Amino acid sequence: MTVLTVVKLSAEARRRTHVPRRLGDAMPRPFLTDRIRQGIAGQIVVLQAPPGFGKTELLASSFEGVREPGDCFGWLSVSAADADPFVFLDGVAAAFALRPAAVRADDPVVETQRLLERIAECGERVVLFLDEFQTAGGEAFLACCSAFFRHLPDNVRVVIASGSRPEIPLSRFRLRGFLTELLSGELAFTRTEMRRLVGKRLSAAEFDAFAELTGGWPALVQLAVPLLSGTEDPRERAEIVAGTHRILRDFVLEEIVPRIPPDMREALTVCSILADFPLDLASHLAGVAVEQRSVRDLEDFAPIIVPVDQRPGWFRLHPVLRATFASQLQLHPSERVLGLHSRAATWFAARDHLEKAVTHASLAGDFALAAETIRQAGGVNIFLRAGHTVLERLIENIPAADIYRSPSLKLIYALVLAKRGRIRSAREIIDDLRESGEIEALDDSGPQSELDYEHIEGMIDIYEDCGLDDAQLKELDRLLGRFGPKDTWERGWVYNHLCIVHTRRGDLDKARTNALRSLACYREERAAYAQIFMIIHLALVTMLMGRPSAALLLAREAEELTQRTQWSDRRLLAIVHLPLAEALYQQSEVAAAAKMMTEDLPYLARGEGWVDLFVRGFGTQARAQMGLVGIEAAQGVLDRAEEVAIERDLQRLRLAVAILRAELLTRAGLVESAGQLIAAMPDLEDAAAWPTWREWSDAAVVSARLLARTGAADAAVRRTEHLIADATEAEHGWHLLAGTVVAIEAYWAAGRMEDALAALQRSIALARPQDCLQIFLDEGRPLSQAVRGIVRRFGLSTFSPKTAEFVSRIAGAFHQVKAAQPRLGTELLSVREAEVLEFLARDATNKEIARDLGLTEATVKFHLKNLYAKLGVGRRSLAVSVARKVSLLEIE
Repeated sequence: MTVLTVVKLSAEARRRTHVPRRLGDAMPRPFLTDRIRQGIAGQIVVLQAPPGFGKTELLASSFEGVREPGDCFGWLSVSAADADPFVFLDGVAAAFALRPAAVRADDPVVETQRLLERIAECGERVVLFLDEFQTAGGEAFLACCSAFFRHLPDNVRVVIASGSRPEIPLSRFRLRGFLTELLSGELAFTRTEMRRLVGKRLSAAEFDAFAELTGGWPALVQLAVPLLSGTEDPRERAEIVAGTHRILRDFVLEEIVPRIPPDMREALTVCSILADFPLDLASHLAGVAVEQRSVRDLEDFAPIIVPVDQRPGWFRLHPVLRATFASQLQLHPSERVLGLHSRAATWFAARDHLEKAVTHASLAGDFALAAETIRQAGGVNIFLRAGHTVLERLIENIPAADIYRSPSLKLIYALVLAKRGRIRSAREIIDDLRESGEIEALDDSGPQSELDYEHIEGMIDIYEDCGLDDAQLKELDRLLGRFGPKDTWERGWVYNHLCIVHTRRGDLDKARTNALRSLACYREERAAYAQIFMIIHLALVTMLMGRPSAALLLAREAEELTQRTQWSDRRLLAIVHLPLAEALYQQSEVAAAAKMMTEDLPYLARGEGWVDLFVRGFGTQARAQMGLVGIEAAQGVLDRAEEVAIERDLQRLRLAVAILRAELLTRAGLVESAGQLIAAMPDLEDAAAWPTWREWSDAAVVSARLLARTGAADAAVRRTEHLIADATEAEHGWHLLAGTVVAIEAYWAAGRMEDALAALQRSIALARPQDCLQIFLDEGRPLSQAVRGIVRRFGLSTFSPKTAEFVSRIAGAFHQVKAAQPRLGTELLSVREAEVLEFLARDATNKEIARDLGLTEATVKFHLKNLYAKLGVGRRSLAVSVARKVSLLEIE
């Protein structure tokens, strides 16, 4: 090993080769130190991030903390003077206290190779720390560095900290696994580290906003902490959390902005008016060609600018940088800022970015442009493409006077009001357009505006529960015939309307067909908002067809699409959850359904909706509360539903609420009150007297249940048979199941045992494939007793094993055995009968059973008699055989 000679260094050399003083209160970051230690075990470590990410502090702590016996460490703070390769090489030599070469080669590459040979002899492992690497540049320096890394000896390791991507050949080290890179994402503070620094200075909501604002940029966090500690002024705290505080702005202006190239700096300044942007827009606004930068160049600016998720080619500014650039832009004349918004609006409008075009036109004060952009796009078009919340934000940016001057904007405003649940106000605008003759002005705007009027008026008709007669239905079919294969928007809307109309009329097959056609149109247009609504319609229709499992899958699909594309529209998510909660409830996920509806019904009650949506939502919540809490809680839910019916003048909803009340009162045993409600309803013998098939079918189920429980079993049978016949013919699967379940109890009460058995088997055949148990459990003890009576009379051997399992779950709803997790079917047997069955399986005699159970032989014979009856057998061996068949026994 070479014996080193101590050399006397100049003051400048000592400064450059001296490890900077560490911060006294720096937060320990051992996981990053370990990453550097592991990287040194390879060969090259690169820390790349803008100023303020603690690179120098981390290098200094590693210089002190990762040294091992036999190591030789050297430090060099790179400077602009190192653009001269020989200055750089002398600095590296000084880092290891080596004398400059006595005879220097003219070629820097040759001199680099000689220096590396000398450095390699300084220790078993030699580690060079290069800080501020980005400060030197030029062709000569880069050529020297390229030679340095190409000829790097195996025992020489290099740790580099740089504010930009080092222009050195690293692919060879990366390929061999000898390169470790720590970028801004890893160097940023984690939320845990930020919380440790901030402590309790911020509320949970303020901390979330602060964490989102800073992105963990260490310098910004550390600058904010003493500011938060030193002030209680709400205004100053708000500036800190918003990133507009002077201290944060000064850091950006002094440390970040000067390092950004002039062309990019100008582009980012003007783009501070934008939430996100593509580079060609940045070039358009700034008048510089920043779009010609490569992806590699752009990556160097992270996290000053970062890519926008799921939008290739779009970027956004770091929030604090954006606030700083925006403050600088405000120093310019206001005409320039307004001009930038106007140019941005024109650029967005030309590329069909409607929301952004209207927003920037409004910010520019050009409300005529904003209104014209909305008018040309068509309110329905924006509504279907981008969603209600987008359209709502757009119209809110326009003064009311401008809205009421334009028939097109009035029509669009009516749509916004209708989606907010302000149906009467929306109707007033529609009527005013007709009465004032402004519909003709819409006609002059083109056929699209005329269709918009028809579409929006049709939607308000649905919200007001205006049914269509046969002539109006034919008019919809005629309207559909006007459109060609390319008119997907228009056809999708009409199919949507037809789906709702046919659902109301009870033709579920046509409703489903039109929903699928509408969904296909909207998928062709890639309109997520419209797709979500059609998937909701499909789920609701599928529930009415008696297929909760399929409805659950559709509802999950709608929920996922909403969370991915319309996450800010809470009212839409509430509508999505209606079929989801209903399906979950019918599969006995009662608590989950109740929680979902508790959170969502307030949004539904205040926003858009039509009668069927309200009935489904409030009905699911009332039934869930009935099971979880009791009749009073359920009545409270129905009280709120009745308030919605009164507020919106929805008479059909008031009738539906009365039917739900009668159902829950009957289940609670309050049959007299239930009877009074039913008596006040239209005559069930006259289906035409009812608003729609839904109310008649629901009331028929409720009435039949009440009749069966008040001694009118024969009348209950007639009512269920009538309902079942109608539901079978119309393919109303859910009401077929509901009527058949009630028929079990009605037949049993009427003494028609064979019919009761047939109804039980048919209802299970409908329910079991859908795992639809709750409809049986809701019937309570009366149905449970009827099912147990059927089993005692006909025996479990009458059923297949899977049907026997379902029967056992129904019968055991109010007769749970003591075992924590009873075996299949044991709910049908008493505890003693189950014990006797176990002894039979062991071939025990009556005397042995009596002795082991502490019973008399007469008592054993009594239990055997009951056991045989329940299993439908007449002797011991058959009892054991049947019990094994239906999984009542596990032992062999």
